[in-house]
Amino acid sequence: MRLIVPIAVVLILLLQPLQAQIRLKPMDGVEGRYLIEFVSEETAVPTSSSDIRSMRATQRMHLTRLGKDLYDTDLVIRHDLWLRQAAAITLSPRFLERLERLNYVARIRPESRFRAESQGVVELPLSKTLAQQHLERIDVDGLWAEGYLGQGVVVAILDSGVDRLHQDLALRWRGGSNSWFDPYGEQAEPLDLTGHGTSVASLVLGGDATGSAIGVAPNAQWIAARVFDNSGVSSEGAISEALQWLLDPDGDPDTADYPHIVQNSWGLAGTEGSCNNPFAIELAALDALGVLQVFAVGNSGSAGASSYLTPAFDPHVIPVGAVQADDEIWYESSRGPDLCGHAQIPALVAPGERIKAANLTFNGFDTDNASLVDGTSFSSPQVSGALALLVSKYRLKTPKEAVAALKTAALDLGGTGADPDYGYGLLRVSAANQLLAEAGVDLKEGGIRFSRAAYRLLESAGHVSVVLVRTGRIDDPAVVSLLARDGEAELGKDYDLPSPQQVEFAPGEYRKTIAVNLIDDVQTEGIEHFELVLSDNGGVNLGEPSRITVSLLDDEGAGDAEEEIGGASLDPVMLLSLVGLLACGRRRG
Repeated sequence: MRLIVPIAVVLILLLQPLQAQIRLKPMDGVEGRYLIEFVSEETAVPTSSSDIRSMRATQRMHLTRLGKDLYDTDLVIRHDLWLRQAAAITLSPRFLERLERLNYVARIRPESRFRAESQGVVELPLSKTLAQQHLERIDVDGLWAEGYLGQGVVVAILDSGVDRLHQDLALRWRGGSNSWFDPYGEQAEPLDLTGHGTSVASLVLGGDATGSAIGVAPNAQWIAARVFDNSGVSSEGAISEALQWLLDPDGDPDTADYPHIVQNSWGLAGTEGSCNNPFAIELAALDALGVLQVFAVGNSGSAGASSYLTPAFDPHVIPVGAVQADDEIWYESSRGPDLCGHAQIPALVAPGERIKAANLTFNGFDTDNASLVDGTSFSSPQVSGALALLVSKYRLKTPKEAVAALKTAALDLGGTGADPDYGYGLLRVSAANQLLAEAGVDLKEGGIRFSRAAYRLLESAGHVSVVLVRTGRIDDPAVVSLLARDGEAELGKDYDLPSPQQVEFAPGEYRKTIAVNLIDDVQTEGIEHFELVLSDNGGVNLGEPSRITVSLLDDEGAGDAEEEIGGASLDPVMLLSLVGLLACGRRRG
């Protein structure tokens, strides 16, 4: 068995294709899979934590009634869509008439299903010392030189997943139970079987492990949700649930743990020029929270005018096209105009030809692996990264100020003014920064906070690595005190940490990891807690969260604990299966 993994890895490395865009192609329906909508008076777009609680309570009531009324059937609730007051279910057709008679069920329809297909061109292995020209072309140097590299900003990647073992991404994951979501319940830890999401994430916030810088905002953090399962199949219910998760990742509406930005490099195949958006409710709800949503406009440019893919036309998103190295429109970049009267399509363009990006590590075999990629899937993450830089620097009245600055500062290409090929033009980050500075937009105060609000581990894990991050300006040194406060867990008995502990940040340093030793007393005690609290030493602003809870579980609670070391892994059988999946990824859609 030991020989299988290396052989599988070698086969994969020889193939090494990467999808240039995820297009979700409609599949034939499966008998017995439905989307049902409940009768409800809940608001369509929650604007407060009380709205979310009310919607969830109403949804629980509906689901409870449904379970009782159909208790003697084969009903399975696959996706709880509380935002829509709906659910994706499986139910044998012989019970459909009973479902239709329920007076609290407003609508029943077959659930749309999709298969991921690739479209575009991807190059094979390359020199890891290749210079990264896309960062120069969009001009990130000014903000980088000022010390703004996305610190304090969280970007969600809605894609095929992310390979958290890649050196460019490992330390940038926010971590915890509120930072990864698999609507199919297949992967408990971040994982990527195609490499697409890994490449996308790296272009937003990757570092320089591949030999040169690749990410626009390398001090930002990522969270992620999958849009299709291990077999490359997706569904309307799963995508809706993934978007819904972004509104409240930890399930507590009182904690603002939703992302600042969502990067989407996917679209629905065969929807060129469509005005039908099955995800309008979720996108509107995210917009109401102030979450910026970036979408690849699509790689269907050969279809001509209005070749954008759903949901890139949605009025709440920022659709992004791609240009070649000579600033000509990339031949497959989808075009406007918007036939729905909602938006300028595309809004912006960014480099999308021969872009170096991180690729799969193959279970840690090649942790700085990289490939060259083409397409709007890889131009659009540069806009997400640019937004992260501006959000990290400025105290904006609304995040859309940053979007407006990028549009105004863009290099006009094609016809004068916004046009259906280039939108407002080529992304120029430093010019947008200058516009906001000249407009007198206030800067964010520098601060220090924990990267997440809670940790949950086994006593036997040995230690917990607590991450502190700086926000705003980081060009001066800063010092903060870390204090421990006992709960059920006691200092010296259940954990060990010098308290108070001085944590010093050097100029330009944005992240510190503090190891708190855990003591396994081999006693059955249930769940125990202690707190870690930040205290400023004068002159340092504390961000939120400045107080976190660490929960310790006995070994029998292993199923509820997170791993402290390591990440998701592939067993030999899955590695061999991945060979076939990646080989199919070569095909052009």
